[in-house]
Amino acid sequence: MKVVVNELIPVYETDKGERVVIGRELHEFLEVSSKFADWIKNRIAKYGFEEDQDYTTISNNLENGGRSIDYILKLDIAKEIAMVESNEQGSNARKYFIEVEKRFKQKDIDTTGLSPQLQMFKQLWDGLAQKEIADARRDKDIKVLQESVTTIKETIISRDDDWRSGINKMFNNAALHTENRDFQALRNESYKLLEERAHCDLDKRLRNLVDRLKQNGATKTQINKTTKLDVIEHDPRLKEIYTSIVKELSVRHVRIGA
Repeated sequence: MKVVVNELIPVYETDKGERVVIGRELHEFLEVSSKFADWIKNRIAKYGFEEDQDYTTISNNLENGGRSIDYILKLDIAKEIAMVESNEQGSNARKYFIEVEKRFKQKDIDTTGLSPQLQMFKQLWDGLAQKEIADARRDKDIKVLQESVTTIKETIISRDDDWRSGINKMFNNAALHTENRDFQALRNESYKLLEERAHCDLDKRLRNLVDRLKQNGATKTQINKTTKLDVIEHDPRLKEIYTSIVKELSVRHVRIGA
């Protein structure tokens, strides 16, 4: 399973060509107040989603001996769930999924101009190919999804050192030119500006990220090192906005201190 769109919410494509979304990542983006397990079970029960048809579950062993369940949602189901969330994030997610669907439809090959014979041959070929793929991979689906979840875990925990280095360099330079060289105050100001411009709650997102890391078996060291900067880094939209904010702060304070 590979990432095919990585903007507001990562969209993945399975080996069967299905576009899917990770339930925990959708839950975090929607900024739902309830716990993930309660939220996803409520949505499944309320709207009658069926396992193996609308979603797939993966069970993971945790370091503490417990288990967590990951939900792999088909794109249509993720869109439905986003539609029923009565907040701005839900509306943004729905529009985003519609746009993603449009992109994929534009990539489909138009076969309406083929002769009836070629269209029939194509249908026969597609049917045989799909059957062969299904037969060959039926027993491998769970393994493939488990490997994809492992990849997702590593992506969540990994850090973009080049981006952080550039951000910290600009930030430190700005802080050195403030009157009291108050690094924490400037950091707080930058987070406040981000929340205002992106209409997000960084504290809530940080709690959600920590919960997700715990569920995915992250170590205590990894969890303790998790900060708001991790939240920002793993959301392309927040990352772009925050980079602009830090640049603005750097320019403003360096000019004042000059």
